[in-house]
Amino acid sequence: MTYRSRKPTLDSPSILVKLRAMKYWLMKSEPDVFSIDDLKSKKKEPWTGVRNYQARNFMKEMKLGDQVLFYHSNAEVIGVAGVMEVVKEGH
Repeated sequence: MTYRSRKPTLDSPSILVKLRAMKYWLMKSEPDVFSIDDLKSKKKEPWTGVRNYQARNFMKEMKLGDQVLFYHSNAEVIGVAGVMEVVKEGH
């Protein structure tokens, strides 16, 4: 599964995919491992290293265009740091 910073455009998958109700998800990362700024600079990045089975199952449910709240944990300022969008589905 690959994610990118949310940037609404006319060719955005969230605009093109309207066949099902969009879901919203929450994913967390420690900023010293991978931060929202890292995602902004890379534009797209796969979310790897998830060991929790339930979290992996949720990631398999994520569909193209779903919105994801990017949560910074274990940081100076804890909370949602930004919004990202699913641009490639997991398997």
